[in-house]
Amino acid sequence: EHDPGHSAAEPELIEDWFAGERGLFRREWRDPLERAAFCWRVLNQALLAQASRHPDWPVLRHEDVSARPLEHFRELYARYGLPWRPRIERLVGRLTSNANPVEAASGRVQSFRRNSGELLAHGIRRMTPTQRARIYELTREIAEALYPASTFGLQDEGARARPGIALR
Repeated sequence: EHDPGHSAAEPELIEDWFAGERGLFRREWRDPLERAAFCWRVLNQALLAQASRHPDWPVLRHEDVSARPLEHFRELYARYGLPWRPRIERLVGRLTSNANPVEAASGRVQSFRRNSGELLAHGIRRMTPTQRARIYELTREIAEALYPASTFGLQDEGARARPGIALR
């Protein structure tokens, strides 16, 4: 199993994308939540860097698509010249309906039939304030390009999203 906290095997990747953050890659991420935050940070840092070089790429946040799936899927289909059919609308509606459960069924890692509009709030409620603060601390430099601090449900919400990549 590949451990993203030990990426010495990819020195070119680190040099090209994360030269100023080598210490993060040398660190052992024993806590699963911290490891997930590190992975999120690395992935989104690279994606935002690529998006800044390709202004024609749409940048969508999962939470926005989850909150308004039909709207976003229609826009993507139109953007790429794909036919939007009633069958597709019914499928997206059925898979993301607020009548669906928020969580995957017990014993399942994922389920495609979820109440997508509640996923973010549900995830935030499942974490303690200490966990949310730690995630924010580890991801802040990248997260602030995408989210206001209030997304993390922290007491100190003085920080706001700084100008970054425009969401398209």
